[in-house]
Amino acid sequence: MASIRTPQRQAAYTSPLSKLVAACDVFPPSVENAKKYLPADTVFYTDPNDLLSDANVEAVIIATATETHVPLCLAAMKAGKHILLEKPISTAWEITANFAAEVKKFPHLKVMMGMARRFDDSYSDAKARIDEGQLGRTYMVKAASNDLFDPSTADHFVKYAAKSGGIFLDAGIHDIDAARWLLQIGEKDKVKKVFAIGTIVKFKDLAQFQDADNALAVVEFHNGKFFTFHTGRTTTHGHECMCEIFGENGRFTINQNPRLNRLDISDAHGVRAPSMSSFYERLREAFVHELNAFSQCILKDMAVPISVGEVVEAEKIAHALMRAFRTGETVKFDSNGDTIDA
Repeated sequence: MASIRTPQRQAAYTSPLSKLVAACDVFPPSVENAKKYLPADTVFYTDPNDLLSDANVEAVIIATATETHVPLCLAAMKAGKHILLEKPISTAWEITANFAAEVKKFPHLKVMMGMARRFDDSYSDAKARIDEGQLGRTYMVKAASNDLFDPSTADHFVKYAAKSGGIFLDAGIHDIDAARWLLQIGEKDKVKKVFAIGTIVKFKDLAQFQDADNALAVVEFHNGKFFTFHTGRTTTHGHECMCEIFGENGRFTINQNPRLNRLDISDAHGVRAPSMSSFYERLREAFVHELNAFSQCILKDMAVPISVGEVVEAEKIAHALMRAFRTGETVKFDSNGDTIDA
């Protein structure tokens, strides 16, 4: 039930542990376009309820417009379907906060949040080494995630941004989740305070939504660990996402010099390396690994590797960062993770 214009489309039929049987998009032209790329025996729907009524469908990927995530999830759970849900849960914090309780009403179903970086080989290698204790106690993460600026899609992006929830919820949520994961932030480790600044470099129309196309965040936890990240949408060289994890015994760096492959070009312009143009090029294999992990949880009745509760905590931070950016204030939390109003 993903929007079949998304990377999940490709992952859905390249996973060896699952079979794509149906796809749904409420936009008929997208359905017609998808028919060119998906297997010939795929059943296509334009009504999600029809797909959920299909007895051959055991699990669904939901990667639709954010405002439809929770309604579609509730309908899918009532229909007895396992769910892989693209971030974020919702742009409204109250809906997000209540969603975990709704999921608990269906303990026999696997509901997994999609955070592809956790399934990238470099990130998962770093995580395994951290869990082995190679860095000792980790204490800080520094990250940056930036998308290539494409003037031809600017108008479409601004319309999308109006309902996206803001740069930290739409884009920064990946850095927030990855940082919590790499810093080994547990259920009892609550956020202490957040601060954010941002600016508009290219997308001037974002001002009407109190949004930014480049922003910087600082997040601290009550256990003393912290992270900072820059997220942006205006690079000229291509997509990049890099991360540094600091521990008492050293530092790990992921993708410090983003490049498409091992090719170096030496010509009249100097020496350079091609860059990746999009997040999908960077995380192509991670999407497949993610779907394999989800499928394995269903087949072997295992706990999902990314729980709804973890993403609820990440989205709490994202919402607080948007508030901090818009007000210029530091947003503080008590030891229970509840905001402290000034």
